[in-house]
Formats: sequence, C-alpha cells, structure tokens
Amino acid sequence: MKKLFFTIILFIIVLSSLFCEEFVSVTDGRQLLLKSDGTYEFIDNEGYVTIVLTESNDEKYSWGDEFLVLTFRVENNSYGTIYYLKAPITAYDDRGDQIDNYAMSSLSTKDWDTVYIDKGASRELEVKFKGKREYLKEVILGDIKPEYFNMRKLPEAIKIQDLIICRSEIEGINFH
Repeated sequence: MKKLFFTIILFIIVLSSLFCEEFVSVTDGRQLLLKSDGTYEFIDNEGYVTIVLTESNDEKYSWGDEFLVLTFRVENNSYGTIYYLKAPITAYDDRGDQIDNYAMSSLSTKDWDTVYIDKGASRELEVKFKGKREYLKEVILGDIKPEYFNMRKLPEAIKIQDLIICRSEIEGINFH
C-alpha cells in the first residue's frame, strides 16, 4: 500500500513539472521563457508590467521594533499609465513559515499620495514585514483583483496575472 501511495505521489509531481514554465534573466538583462515542451523564447517585456524585487533591508522603528523592508521596482512596459495597483505580497522564511506583516502587506500605488506609473516608466514601492532579512527565502505575489488594478488603454480581454512578470535581483530569494 505504501509503495502504491509513493508511486502515485511521484507520478503527480512528475506530471505537474511537465506543465511548468519559468522566466529566467540572462546576464545581458533580457528575459528568457523556458517552456514546458523544452523550447525557449526571448521575452522583450513589451506589453508587460515587470515587478522586480530589488532590495531587502532590516530596519528599526524609533521605539525599538525591528522590521524587514522589501523594495520593489514596478516597470510599466504595457498598454498605458497605471493609475492604481494593489498587489498582495506574502513572504516566507527558510523554514517555509509565513512571515507576519505590518498593517498591510500589499504593494500599492496608493498610500499617503497616489503614484501613477506612466508607460515606459518605473517606480519603487516598499512593503514591510515583521522579520529579519537573513531568514527570508521566498516572496509571492498574490492574485490581483480587477478592482485593484487600473490601467489606461487596458484591453478588456487581458487577464491581469498574464500581464505581470515577477523576478528577483536578490540572490537566494525567490520571487514569483
């Protein structure tokens, strides 16, 4: 019975890996899409919003609480100006445990002031978590609801998740 169970689990893992596609950054800055059929395609980022995890720093409030700041660069190479973006961010440590957040763990263009991101432009946004940089292992961008994404000239047929490319510039920290 155990042998059958492990065979089924192994079959599911192998089968699921056959349908995975992955983005890889090449040393010259271009992006490569590794397809599940063994082929690849260079992605020019035109028509996409790229969210790049650029920095992670430990900081401390004046009253002593320590926190982790993740800095993201949102690059808009898509259809038009981004008027509003609110994207849920979840962080995990090296043990696979979710790291608690401060107030909101969303990447947002609305905080104290609204920040627009013109087509062809980029902006840096920050998210704060209760934790330390040394334990950070994985950062996940959650599903963006349509009411939390407003872009000029965005075709109605476009799914928001298909418009977003995630990548990390920090070695050892996965962002997807």
